[in-house]
Amino acid sequence: MGQARDCLSQWRAYGSYAIEFDENFLHESLSVYECIYNLDKKREMSKEALVESIENICKDMTKQEGCIGSDSIDSIISLIEKAATFKHDGFIEEREMRGLVNSDNNDIQYRMRENILIPYVEIEISLDCIKRIHIGPIRDQELAYASMSSFVRGIEKEWQVESNNIEYWLEVVKSDIPYRASS
Repeated sequence: MGQARDCLSQWRAYGSYAIEFDENFLHESLSVYECIYNLDKKREMSKEALVESIENICKDMTKQEGCIGSDSIDSIISLIEKAATFKHDGFIEEREMRGLVNSDNNDIQYRMRENILIPYVEIEISLDCIKRIHIGPIRDQELAYASMSSFVRGIEKEWQVESNNIEYWLEVVKSDIPYRASS
């Protein structure tokens, strides 16, 4: 779920529960970027990034006697990171943030979803990065809230002891959107 915290289309598309991260803590574990949806802005950013990358690679190749070095590789990685933040404007209501990690192919794992292999990379993040658990507009929302709250309190207490952070509190919140439309 993106920055649109309680949006019916997001609940329908992504499920019944959502984790809200604390950006301040999350930035310690990975690089986080806002997605870019506007086509003109994507074109402008692409052009600027490409020109800068070509200039950097040319300079690097001049220093490296025609070969590319680490500065060239950094420029290419920067282009890939920029492209990873571009998303079709039809998804603008998501207001998505993307976490990007550098990994080698050995880190990539796969899971099945509807007969398709989905690649992913596991990263460790501190529980401090998790700010809230959101419960969407589901049947028996009150029961889901009670059971999730109970589950979270156990994790919370364990983390308070383990991290020596007795102030850590993980909030559980319910969507304001009703499960069924009322007349």
